[in-house]
Amino acid sequence: MPASPLDLELRLARPADHPAIAEVVAAAFGRRSDAALVELLRGRGDALEQVATRRGELLAHALFVPVELVGPRGTRPPLALGLMAVAPAHQREGIGRAVVVAGLAECRRRDAGLVVVIGPGGFYGRCGFVPAEPHGLRSRWRVVPDDFRVVELHAGELAAARGSVVRFVREFSQL
Repeated sequence: MPASPLDLELRLARPADHPAIAEVVAAAFGRRSDAALVELLRGRGDALEQVATRRGELLAHALFVPVELVGPRGTRPPLALGLMAVAPAHQREGIGRAVVVAGLAECRRRDAGLVVVIGPGGFYGRCGFVPAEPHGLRSRWRVVPDDFRVVELHAGELAAARGSVVRFVREFSQL
């Protein structure tokens, strides 16, 4: 359970964290449907959840789930950063970046090849994500091209996946 320079405990989520995760996600996004999406994705049984806590208080959550590459594939499984949330009172403190970077390190340890995300380049760029389209990856969803981003976790995965279309899990479209 590593501590960060922000005096955070960065670790994998535990079942006892689920109610606090739901509260943080709902508060960060301003609606309960995002917390319900976390439950749906968790129910798949293949989600990786990273949390940041300070003195026992859950401050942030990042959830990673598998995606499918249609077309060329790398040698390792790809993932998506499905949702990331920071408690509103603790936003803009670097906690979001810390939980995402710790989650990416865990994804790498679990031998994922790359991670995609749909989100603002300013924030996700600071976490290591770059625009995906110049690397030959496209999303099945219509998104602003610069908002579809990727980070390579193992050398050669982006080159191997060039020309692929990323298909997100169906749970994202259920809400």
